[in-house]
Amino acid sequence: MTRQQVTSPRTVRLFALMTGVGLIALGNAAVAAAQAVVFTVPVETVPNPCNPPEMAMLTGAHYVSIERFSDSQGTHLRIKNQMTGNGYGDLTGDGYSARTDTEFIVNFQTANDQFEDTLLLNDHVISASKTRDFVSQLLLHVTDNANGTPTANVERFELKCKGGGGSPTPVL
Repeated sequence: MTRQQVTSPRTVRLFALMTGVGLIALGNAAVAAAQAVVFTVPVETVPNPCNPPEMAMLTGAHYVSIERFSDSQGTHLRIKNQMTGNGYGDLTGDGYSARTDTEFIVNFQTANDQFEDTLLLNDHVISASKTRDFVSQLLLHVTDNANGTPTANVERFELKCKGGGGSPTPVL
């Protein structure tokens, strides 16, 4: 699997947003131990790689974002986002239900100056008709030692189509 297949525009946008929020939180000494944000997006589009070029148009996508920060024995930040929504396919008109879980974790250990950065994505989109459902999972993890040298690098992407047969088309 190439990096281009793993980093879809949606993933890059989400990663950039979460990194920005994380850096702001790390730079703000007055960040609360945990804070939550709840908001609704009028329309969210999710490409269905099992039925290209179908897009699931989710109306009233509901997001919950929880941020936890700790400076105990280093700096630790965990941001967990969850999106749920219902909608329809832009080409087929089929009904869709979706849930997306995203977790962004940053750990900086002061004892050994080790830095860890992890991104987890889990998308599950279910069709109410014969259109294939899909589940996609992404794991990106990097660990750097005190010299800034990567000591661990994990990239894993999995896409499963359910129902209707056929194979997925990578989202680029």
